[in-house]
Amino acid sequence: MGDKSDSVNRAAMPRLVVEPGLGVARLAAHALSFFVLAGWPLRAAGVEPGAWLVLYAAGAVFLCAAPGHRAYPRSIKAWLAVAFYSVLLAAVFFGADFALQTLGNSARPRASLPSWFGGLELYYVLVPGVTSVAIGALTGAVAAHLTR
Repeated sequence: MGDKSDSVNRAAMPRLVVEPGLGVARLAAHALSFFVLAGWPLRAAGVEPGAWLVLYAAGAVFLCAAPGHRAYPRSIKAWLAVAFYSVLLAAVFFGADFALQTLGNSARPRASLPSWFGGLELYYVLVPGVTSVAIGALTGAVAAHLTR
């Protein structure tokens, strides 16, 4: 009986079809937005090229693997929200970091965690990292919406 109910549940689940053209559009938008957002600021900040290439590769792997999953958001509104909140959180973390540097934080020394990641601060992970992934996914969502 368990086998029959499993087959019924599988039949009721929609099959996800990932079109290669949308994947190319996602990756192209991710690459363009990442290197436009990251090109100048990350070099000026002293982030090692290996660190930001790993960040780009992680986003590219996500954009290749995630669209086939049921929980992957396919709406334009969801990806606009991801882009907006990643920029907002990056601004908050950048402001907090700036305040810590300005005030000196004499009570507690600052951890040197970002140096382990090639100088990659949290706000650099959010913008360009998460934001460029959101732009790539947004491009795929818009293209999918236009082809319907």
